[in-house]
Amino acid sequence: MIALAIVGVALAVLMPWLGDGLAGSRRMQAEVEATILADSALETIGVAAPLADGQEEDQRKGLFDIRATVKRYQPAEGLAESVGYVVPYEVSATVSWQEGPRRRWVTLRTLRLGAPR
Repeated sequence: MIALAIVGVALAVLMPWLGDGLAGSRRMQAEVEATILADSALETIGVAAPLADGQEEDQRKGLFDIRATVKRYQPAEGLAESVGYVVPYEVSATVSWQEGPRRRWVTLRTLRLGAPR
């Protein structure tokens, strides 16, 4: 009987830690899935149509909201802007989702060369 009471108290103490571990695992799984979706969105931008400054695409996949944007890359001060046959564009994809009371997100960015517009 005493052993059962000790096991019950031990489990009561350990339960919050076990719950935190499961929540952390779910959070990590959501972050991995969001990163894969963001990478996929980056891969599709500029494939069907040429890159254009101000281009935006919104999608929803399950509990994830995906927003991909394209804007002409503005170099740091003192660097000359590209002129010629290609110009750099900053392409970004943000995937967000609701996790309890918090909104979480993952953003990936890359530079791509495209035709000047």
